[in-house]
Amino acid sequence: MMSSGAKVIAFCLLTVLSSFWAVGTAAQTKPQNAWKYDLKFRPQFHFSAADGWLGDPNGMIRYDGLYHVFWWGHAVSEDLVHWTEQPYPMTGDIGTFLYFSGSVVVDKDNTSGFGQGDKPPMIAIYTMHNQYVNTETQGLSISQDYTTFNYYDQNPILDINKRVFRDPTVFFHEPTQRWIMVLTLSDERKVSFYASPDLKNWEHLSDFGPMGAQSQVWEVPDLVEMPLDGDATQTKWVLFCGMGPNRVQYFVGTFDGTKFTPDETSVVSEQNANWLDYGPDYYAARTYRDYDGVDKRTVMMAWMGNWEYANKVRTPWGKGALAMPRELTLVSTIDGAKIIQQPITEFNNLRENEAQLKEFDLEGVRALTEFQPPRNTYEIDVTFKIVDPAARFGLRLATNGDLGISVGYDEQTSSLFIDRTKPENGDFSPDFPKYVTAPLDLLGDGTIRLHVYIDQSSLEVFANDSSVAMTAAYFPEPHSTGIELFSESGHVIVQHMTAWELQSIWGIEP
Repeated sequence: MMSSGAKVIAFCLLTVLSSFWAVGTAAQTKPQNAWKYDLKFRPQFHFSAADGWLGDPNGMIRYDGLYHVFWWGHAVSEDLVHWTEQPYPMTGDIGTFLYFSGSVVVDKDNTSGFGQGDKPPMIAIYTMHNQYVNTETQGLSISQDYTTFNYYDQNPILDINKRVFRDPTVFFHEPTQRWIMVLTLSDERKVSFYASPDLKNWEHLSDFGPMGAQSQVWEVPDLVEMPLDGDATQTKWVLFCGMGPNRVQYFVGTFDGTKFTPDETSVVSEQNANWLDYGPDYYAARTYRDYDGVDKRTVMMAWMGNWEYANKVRTPWGKGALAMPRELTLVSTIDGAKIIQQPITEFNNLRENEAQLKEFDLEGVRALTEFQPPRNTYEIDVTFKIVDPAARFGLRLATNGDLGISVGYDEQTSSLFIDRTKPENGDFSPDFPKYVTAPLDLLGDGTIRLHVYIDQSSLEVFANDSSVAMTAAYFPEPHSTGIELFSESGHVIVQHMTAWELQSIWGIEP
């Protein structure tokens, strides 16, 4: 979510610079203004808007074979990998407010009465931030063609006279046959639940919190029911909540249609909160709602950014990108139910020019001469076997001399780390250089597995079969493509390693 000043900048960038072109088949073909997708630092397999600002992902639904994402720009996809941007969707508002984060629903039973003919309306529900008095209410806009959303002339639909009251996620709750709205009282570190029969009239149900991590404001909540250990007859509800400027925590429990109750093992402190991603650049995460009823996965997308420096990055097309869509599963552990996440398998279709390395000992630094991609758009899957208990080891990526970003494991502290303390082109903010860690135990056979994706200006790592995730932005020069394996304070065995170059979703060649 954005501060008010940042949101004004974002809104202006979006409305002035948003691109316009029609829906096309999701394929690896160049967009109409392909040159924009060849600009420096542009992600090649992550979604970014052609121009301007891209922040929190909103309105994440699948309907009639298309996945949608809004920010409040709009893009569609058939596979969650290749995207086609749409015209700016919002129209008809009164001009006193900014569109803050929200969601989109398909009113298949026309509970709202907004439907025309046999085609159900698509309805956007969002926070209306009054830019003159800095208050927040909730409003809606209606679309009959799923492209243009018309402002509802009886907005706001929910006003509780609060200054910070934001980011509604709305879904239909089958057991109680009503719409549920989940949103935050940010300054109070609370999540509020409301219900409605028609999307227009809302009744307060309950509040959750404060609980868990509370050092920063709470924003961008989501609530989703998930099978436990793959058993559809045994489900849990997971409540996600962003905590500014760059973290997402989650709670596992039950939801009876009125109140969310966390499991005892999910009642956590600031120090041991259930973090979704331990990196510095993963925020505002939300799950997809499938109105076609065919995609049985829980898929999440998030903003790949950090409010400490998001407005300062020197990306020439605009600012902001989305992290890779991830499939979430809920598994039982000795510490209660936990989220496991991994990139959706559709990204495997982008692989080309595979390289494999056989087992070898590693001590010191070894340049990866067997895999030399022409640009920083690739995937590496590597497993290390620890020999010396004090070893600190991993990968240095996108290197240029002593500049680069490292991801690895420190055996002494049992932690996964991303080292961005010597970043290339990182002088735009004193907050950008960072060393971040996540607790990580060895796999049962005493190994560490790192599954890494790097894409021009970002790094995502999924460790030990995706039990821990970390995401970081990084801005190397195009020629800074070196890759190194390293082991300090002892040696390790690289058991096996596979690497792939990844094709551009925009059809841009290196």
